Amino acid sequence: MNNKYCKIVQDLLPNYIEGLTSDETNKFIEEHLKECVECKEIYTRMKEEFYKKESDEKVNINFLKKHKKQISKLRITLFIIIIAILILLVNVGRKTYILRKYENANIEYSKCTNYYKKMENEGAISEIWRKDEKILFKRTSESGEQIIYSDQNDTWIIVNEKNPEVKIATRLSEESKIASIGSLASPVLPSNNIWAEIGTAFLSRITTKNVDGVKCYDIYVFPDYIHTLVDKNTLLIKQGINGKYLEYRINNVTDEEVKMPDLTGYEIRNEK
Repeated sequence: MNNKYCKIVQDLLPNYIEGLTSDETNKFIEEHLKECVECKEIYTRMKEEFYKKESDEKVNINFLKKHKKQISKLRITLFIIIIAILILLVNVGRKTYILRKYENANIEYSKCTNYYKKMENEGAISEIWRKDEKILFKRTSESGEQIIYSDQNDTWIIVNEKNPEVKIATRLSEESKIASIGSLASPVLPSNNIWAEIGTAFLSRITTKNVDGVKCYDIYVFPDYIHTLVDKNTLLIKQGINGKYLEYRINNVTDEEVKMPDLTGYEIRNEK
């Protein structure tokens, strides 16, 4: 070992390995390494450590880059999931509000004892007049007319068929009297509690639709496949399982409209 140059060369080796020395210095170091075995061993060891360290740093950098990409993907996924959940909650909340409003309206309508409503189903027209305890139901089709009349004393089923001609009026017995013939209220979707309402809302699709110029809620509930169109303003049903509802009147049915039908010419029967 030439102490005069070895110390200088060994001090320069880190910069030489990293390529930071000049061409003239590189030539000096390389000439010395050819002659000095000790410095060459030190150079070899330092070079191995340097490249090992550089390799480890590259691995760490690549790991961090990969990890950063994974974190970015995870953040985007979580953001999308959060947005989807918020949209779902807002949508379910909106539908729950509409169904609750529909239910509350029907509770009030169920108390109404003066109304008229007209429905159409499969070519037949059904009408109901009610004033207090008097109810008149009439169904008119191509085959004829069927009437149910009920008051606090009697209930009659009146049949007037065209072909063959049949005119029969049957007074029902006390046991067979019809307690109620329809209601102004529409069938309300199941909602025993708030969780049932939320469940029904979750399983429903509610959009808006124009029906004969009237803005309606188009309610479609799975898995029972209940499809109902409800007037957005009055919350009265416009179309449902019983057909299309053509007309409503509230609190203006007269005694004349709910009077007992004239049974002249009918065969009168009393149910046994």
